[in-house]
Amino acid sequence: MKLLRNFFSDNSGQNGQTVRFALLFQGRTGSTYVTDRVNAHRNVKMDPEVWGGWGFQLQQNELSDHIQKQHDWLNAFYLKESHSGAKAIGFKTKVSDVLDKRYFMNFLREHNIRIILLTRRNTIKLVISEINAKRLFNDASTWNLQSENDRLPSFTLDLDKFNEQLK
Repeated sequence: MKLLRNFFSDNSGQNGQTVRFALLFQGRTGSTYVTDRVNAHRNVKMDPEVWGGWGFQLQQNELSDHIQKQHDWLNAFYLKESHSGAKAIGFKTKVSDVLDKRYFMNFLREHNIRIILLTRRNTIKLVISEINAKRLFNDASTWNLQSENDRLPSFTLDLDKFNEQLK
C-alpha cells in the first residue's frame, strides 16, 4: 500500500522510534477501509474510531468530564501504552468528535504526531453516502455495508434532507 511505503520513507520507525499518526476524516470517506488495510500490516497498529459519539448530545455539565477523558486517552495511547513492537501507531477520529481542538492540535504538534487527512472531493457523493448510511443504520444497525445481502434498494431522494445535509 502506497500509504505505508511512504510512511517509512524518511526512515522513521527505524532505530526503535515509533511513528505516531492520527487519521482525521470526514464521514463516508473510506476510513474504515483504510483502517482495515493499515492494520493488515504486521508493523502497524491503528485503533478504530474510539471517540465516535463521545460528544454527541452532551449536556453542558458533562462536557468537561468528556474533554478530560479525551486528554487522558491521548496521553495513554501515545505516551504510555506498549504497542508490542509496532513501528507505527495511530487512531482515527472525525474532527467533529474532538471536543478540545486546541489541546488536540497542540498535543499532535508537541509530540510530532503525523496527521493523515481523509476528505471526499465530490460533495454530492458525500451527501448521498451519508443519507444512505443513515438508511442502512436504521435498517441494519450498522453504518457500513457488511455484505451484499444488506444492500438497500433504490430510494427516492428527499430534496429537503439533501439540501439540509449539503449545508
